[in-house]
Amino acid sequence: FAIAMEWTVMPQNGELLVNVQKPDLQIGLEGPAEVSFGVPQIYRLKISNPGTAPAENVVLNLSAEPYGANSSPIGTIAPGTNRVVEVELTFQQKGKLKIKAEAVGDNLKSAAEVDVMVHQAMLAATVSGIESEYVGATVDY
Repeated sequence: FAIAMEWTVMPQNGELLVNVQKPDLQIGLEGPAEVSFGVPQIYRLKISNPGTAPAENVVLNLSAEPYGANSSPIGTIAPGTNRVVEVELTFQQKGKLKIKAEAVGDNLKSAAEVDVMVHQAMLAATVSGIESEYVGATVDY
């Protein structure tokens, strides 16, 4: 008794849709590029998540050398949303300095910076005239 057998294996076609969710961070820094010495200025930081997943454990780092740096926890930013942080800065040193802002999350990082020129008015006065005079006499200085 003999049986002839033939096998044909065909790959099966199929599709699997995968929805990849990925968070993203973007930061923008807005504020004046020229300021006056000792006058408070408002700088606005906009931290957004244009990704498709929540950006978790976000921390905002802000530095203005030579004044130092500061960190503030922001928390979780939902996809497609943003957070706006306003910071008031008063510059006590004339000249050019750089403000740096950085948003850091779980495996995410975004940075922005702005150069600021701090102007300080300088006033000088001189007095000239004779060094001594009699009491009651009129003298021009």
